[in-house]
Order: sequence, then structure tokens, then C-alpha cells
Amino acid sequence: MKESVAEIQSAIRRRQDGLQGEIRRYLKSRKTVVKAIQKVLKGMVSKKSTSSNNVETVSMLKEAESAVVDVLESLLTFISQSSSKPTSWSLFKRVASVAATENEFSDVDAALKMNNSTMNNSGEEVQVQLKNLQPCIQDLEEGVESLFRRLIKTRASILNIHNL
Repeated sequence: MKESVAEIQSAIRRRQDGLQGEIRRYLKSRKTVVKAIQKVLKGMVSKKSTSSNNVETVSMLKEAESAVVDVLESLLTFISQSSSKPTSWSLFKRVASVAATENEFSDVDAALKMNNSTMNNSGEEVQVQLKNLQPCIQDLEEGVESLFRRLIKTRASILNIHNL
């Protein structure tokens, strides 16, 4: 997605005729991503384990897994612009610190669709929206990386406790 954003920005700066093609490619890839996210979200619902085991280590790992699944579900829902559960959304806001009132992905999609339909090659609105999207993508990447590192540390700690 980052590459598509960079290609669109480059086409806008060069003011080439290829801008409309770049916009169509971005919107098509975005549609593909949204479909893949929706498929993953359906699979995540079935993956949530409901079996109970009295072993403390297993229960701690299941709690950590549940928290991670909720956060990832919220992240994917945010990116795909679908509605999410309130509990997952509040958890996601705390982890990724993204404002619930703004969705930069939908803003960019709307600006690109408007630019594509009006054949407006100035792209000023699109450029502004793309600049706003870049820090959002960066924050999401950093949040997911941090979550992954913490998950590994938590898993290692729980396994160390279990081995004592």
C-alpha cells in the first residue's frame, strides 16, 4: 500500500497522463486488500478458542492470544472501513492511538475516486490526503511491530515461569 501511495504522489508531482491509471490501480489493490481483510476477519472469529483448560500457563497464553486477536481484528477493520465491536475498537485506540473520528484510508479513497471521476489532474486534494495517510500507515506499522515484540516477550516470560 505504501508503494501505491508513493506512485500516486509521484504521478501527481510529474502531472503525467498516467495518474488516472495509477489511481485505478490503487483503488483496485485497495478493493483486493479489503476483500482479503474481510476473509481473514471471518477466519479469526472461528479461530477464537472457547475451550477452558485449568493449567495457568495455557490460560495466560489464551488471554494473550485473545488480546492480540482483538487488536488485530480492530486494526484490520479500521483499514477495511468496516464497522467493529465497541470493545475491540476501544482496545485498538489504546494500542495504536488512532483517532476514531478520522479514517485516513477512507479520506484518501474518497479523494481518489472524486479525482478519478472528474478527471481533475491537479491532484491538490489527493496530495493532501496522501500526505495525511503516510503518518497513519507509519503509526500502524510501528504499533503492529511493537505488539509483535511484546507478544514474543510475553510468551517467553510465560514459558519461563512454566519451566520453573
